[in-house]
Amino acid sequence: MARFAPPCCLMAWTPISAPCRARAPESEPLGRYQTVARILTGNSGAAAEDGVAWVTRTCRELRVPPLRTYGIRKEHLAALVEKRRPKPAA
Repeated sequence: MARFAPPCCLMAWTPISAPCRARAPESEPLGRYQTVARILTGNSGAAAEDGVAWVTRTCRELRVPPLRTYGIRKEHLAALVEKRRPKPAA
């Protein structure tokens, strides 16, 4: 996620935290989203959803085009995430 350029801003962020919270409320990924939310918002009590709102608002204000502008759709996301994941050491 950190290396994915800004056009990803508005696509597929909103649904991330709710399923993660439902499956594993103490999960490492959710903790990372909360940490990022706290950094972005400057609020030590911010939740992952607050980070989502901040990114959404910032992308809208900066007029960052969504990924669909570049032909990327929801069905492409799994493959993009898989390409981004580090490969295990052999």
